[in-house]
Amino acid sequence: MIMDPSFILFWLVTGVFFSAEEAAFIELRCKTDNQGRHGQQSMVECVIKTSEEVQAPEIRIAVWKKGSTKLLLFQDGKFTDHEPRHSFAEPRWNQTNMNVSLLITNTAVADGGNYSCFVITTSGESSSSGNLAVTAKYNKPIIHISPKKFDGNVNLSCSSDGGYPEGQLHWFYKDTLQSSQMKVARTGNDLFNLSSELKVRGSDVSEYSCSVSSGSNDKVVTRVEVPGGVEPVTQTKNDLASKIAAAVVVIGSLVVGLLILLIYKRRCRRGREPVFIQTRVSDAEEPEDDMVPEP
Repeated sequence: MIMDPSFILFWLVTGVFFSAEEAAFIELRCKTDNQGRHGQQSMVECVIKTSEEVQAPEIRIAVWKKGSTKLLLFQDGKFTDHEPRHSFAEPRWNQTNMNVSLLITNTAVADGGNYSCFVITTSGESSSSGNLAVTAKYNKPIIHISPKKFDGNVNLSCSSDGGYPEGQLHWFYKDTLQSSQMKVARTGNDLFNLSSELKVRGSDVSEYSCSVSSGSNDKVVTRVEVPGGVEPVTQTKNDLASKIAAAVVVIGSLVVGLLILLIYKRRCRRGREPVFIQTRVSDAEEPEDDMVPEP
């Protein structure tokens, strides 16, 4: 049962629990900035501080709210209303325990925001508030490479999901930041999916890496080297045989060309020298000359 605000006002006016002079004897102090992790337990810290004059104070009423939504109500020694994921942080909490910190289980992104707490004790009343900032760590970036076998440029794609708030993906060539475009998408549980693509030379692919950072609330950066499994450009037996055959053809052509050139030069030299033709004569005749110059 949610207590009627007029009921609380009644206690304040009538002074059933405390007088105006006693009101300054207690003070509720909440931590202004509280950090929470998505999917884990988070806490908004609040503690009641008392003066030395206060002896054995007890809590009569404690109320936790987020905005206008009541999350937890302790009244008259029992919890009369509370959300399943919200409780006091102390496991064995009772009305004599001045630690009224709020515990949130299975924290969601939607749990981020401002929380307020109001308490009435046997020695006074006080209120305070604190903010909860929820973050989620991005998953390790995954890099895909296409095509798997290449001899020119390749496409690298990097993606990381499950993070909050919106983070950044960065490409590095060795240690040099590369310019790239990032795509952002939201999931059903308000987390972010980040992705980015980069076109690079296949021969340099092993020098690239991708990093993700979770924004200003999380400075941890995860860097991932480009994974193995990429098939480099290698020579198969057929490729090697083809290249050898091509080399033989080229060399053979050069040799034939040189031979033709040598023969041509030799004929040119012979064309500039006299050429003699040997003729046969009969036994009855005496040859005037054994060699007759060719006209």
